[in-house]
Amino acid sequence: MGSLFEVVKTTLLPTPVKTNFLYPSDGGINMFSKKLASLIKNNGGEVLLNTVVESIECEGSKIKAVYYPDGCIQPKAIIWTAPLTVINRLLKLPPPDISYLSIILYNIEVRGVSRTKYQWCYYGQNDTIINRISVPVLFSDRTAPQGYTGICAEVTCMEGDHVWENPDRLTDRVVDD
Repeated sequence: MGSLFEVVKTTLLPTPVKTNFLYPSDGGINMFSKKLASLIKNNGGEVLLNTVVESIECEGSKIKAVYYPDGCIQPKAIIWTAPLTVINRLLKLPPPDISYLSIILYNIEVRGVSRTKYQWCYYGQNDTIINRISVPVLFSDRTAPQGYTGICAEVTCMEGDHVWENPDRLTDRVVDD
């Protein structure tokens, strides 16, 4: 352990970390999902899209079957990305004592090129409804037509609150912010 001076120095003046930001050159973020689906299929798995899980059958702590409207699968493994509240309901477990912060994305098309070099910026002030903006063309110039820039403004809320139920009412405020 170093001296108190060294601890304070490294805390206040951390050494920059060299990073590489990876973004697909074609197809956007959806490419990750497509490649994952391809890997699953190539390894004998099945990807079901637009399918609602109706129930899950368990034996002890092992999931034996997953039922959906057109059938049933007996999985070797499950990757669950839906809210925990949903799987708890399907497993007939009590709901977890947690709440989720939801997000509404406002995508704004702007004629012209980006004036910023930052791919995203967070906002923490109380005088704006926006929590973060991102500029997709700074990830890949293929995310907008030539001569245009998109700005994605993120507004957090709770599912079911007035923002969630009426996002159009905030459009003008988001644009102003």
